[in-house]
Order: sequence, then structure tokens, then C-alpha cells
Amino acid sequence: MPRSLLVAAIVAVASRSLAADCPTTDPEVVAARAAVETSCPCVTATSAGARRECARGVLRGLVGDPAMMVHLGGPETEAKVAERHERYAVPGSNQFKIVAGGEGAGWVGYWERDDVYEIGWAVLPAFQGRGLASAATALALDRARVEGSRRFVHAYPSVDNPASNALCRRLGFELLGEDEFEFPPGSFMRCNDWCFDLG
Repeated sequence: MPRSLLVAAIVAVASRSLAADCPTTDPEVVAARAAVETSCPCVTATSAGARRECARGVLRGLVGDPAMMVHLGGPETEAKVAERHERYAVPGSNQFKIVAGGEGAGWVGYWERDDVYEIGWAVLPAFQGRGLASAATALALDRARVEGSRRFVHAYPSVDNPASNALCRRLGFELLGEDEFEFPPGSFMRCNDWCFDLG
């Protein structure tokens, strides 16, 4: 499928609610599921409740796992995971579940931060090393470009996170330098400030 059609399919999928049922036979939606998915967070789940729990399970594996959060101040509590999931489930949140082979593999998302977008991503350990984070982030950047409300997208991986810094370099982000961020509150980290021009 041409990249433009895949991006269009992701935009179409992303415009629907997480709780909505979506067709499983539409070839563009099926193709989009291979990369980034929001409205059908678990392809094999049949009820809205089961789909939501599946999506929450992926988030739990990403932000509730000490190994996954080593660069981000440590794991989140179950209550914090649930609160994050509710925010991500809101239509138009621009938070996407990465799906590979019908399974939840990770997350990518972007959000407004002053006059730019900030972007982030994470892939479960069992799915790492396959290029999923790069592919999903590239598609999220394409979607941000289609929206057209911001020109620049920034990513702030820890200086000690070689995989995420390499992803930024590979996708064409420009390294602006190092900065210090407080995230989560009370935890400070040294980050690289990477900038991607959507223009």
C-alpha cells in the first residue's frame, strides 16, 4: 500500500473513539493496524470493555515496568496507569497503540507543548529490535504534518537512552543540545532536545 494511503487510513482510524467498534475487513484499516492503532486497541477482543482492558494492559507493560521506565523516573502506579489510559482514550488525544501481528506492541503519541508538539514512544521488550518504534513514530509525524497546527515536533530522550536517540537521528530530527527536565515531578533527568521540522 502506498505510504499516503496508509497515513490516510491511520488518520481515519484515529478519528474514531477507543470504545467504538471498527470494521475488520477494510483493507486500509487492516494495513493501518500493522503500524499504529487507536480505535481497535485489541484486534481479538470483542467487547468495548475487553478492548479497553487490553489497551490498559499494554500501557501497564510500558509505564508500569521498572525496566521500561529506567530513563523516566521509575514505574507508575496502577492508579496512574489507569489515569493515563483514560487520557489517552479520549478521541483526538493523538495517542496511538502500536500493533504488530494483531498484538499490542507499544505506544506512540504527540501533544501540544507551548507552540510546538512533543512526541514520545515506547515498545514492549518482546517487540523491540524490529523497527516498530521508528515506523510508528514516522507515521505519527506524518499525521502531525497533516493536522498542520504546529511546525516543529520535539523529542526529549534521556542522554542515557541510546535507542531513542538513534531513532531521532534516523528519522531526521536535528539535535539542538542537552537540557534538564523534571519528570516525573521530583525526578530530574538530562535529555537531548531533538527537533523535527514538519514544514
